[in-house]
Amino acid sequence: PIEQANIIFTRNQTLVDKYEGIGELNCKFFGKSVLAKKSCYVNKTSTVTLNLQTHNGLPILVPLSLISCELSLAGDSTNKPIACDIKGIQSGIYDISFIPLARGRYELMVRLGGVDIPGNPFTLCVIPTPETRGKPVNIISGLNRPHDVVVSKNGEMVVAESVCHCVTILNKDGKRVRSFGTKGTAVQFSYPRGVAISQDGHILVTDYHRLQKLT
Repeated sequence: PIEQANIIFTRNQTLVDKYEGIGELNCKFFGKSVLAKKSCYVNKTSTVTLNLQTHNGLPILVPLSLISCELSLAGDSTNKPIACDIKGIQSGIYDISFIPLARGRYELMVRLGGVDIPGNPFTLCVIPTPETRGKPVNIISGLNRPHDVVVSKNGEMVVAESVCHCVTILNKDGKRVRSFGTKGTAVQFSYPRGVAISQDGHILVTDYHRLQKLT
């Protein structure tokens, strides 16, 4: 039959000195791990809780020196992993703290003595802080009932101004570059409601019952 037991190794320096390099010990983690996910915010200290248990639910107490963590942005191998701080809360329960620098999906790798624990990698979602979420970064004023906007490949913004029957081009900083069109037909508009940019770089404008393609 398969038996499982807790084994405690006691260091004997005399034997270590005498038989140095005689071999190596391969360890495997027998148990389960649960990561309590909490809200993680950009540029804020975020904390998740790791719970290590045996298969029958008993806590697994591991020295902090054996626990290592690595947090990285999923799918991005160019950035260095984010440092993590590990603290023991009680038997088998550990807090892992870190400061993510950007929003996105992250992967947390946890190892015990270099051995992956069940559940690796854990997925965490980092979002903007509540005090900044939904607040405007920049406000562009001076437009007359803008109904639609599209951004070109070079970063310019094309805005449909409904009430003044025109289309306005803004640069990357939101400054007006030019406007064209008045109320009427043929490169003129009647309350334009939508704009888009075609694959060949033309501006598409919709108003009442028609679509115009402009250069």
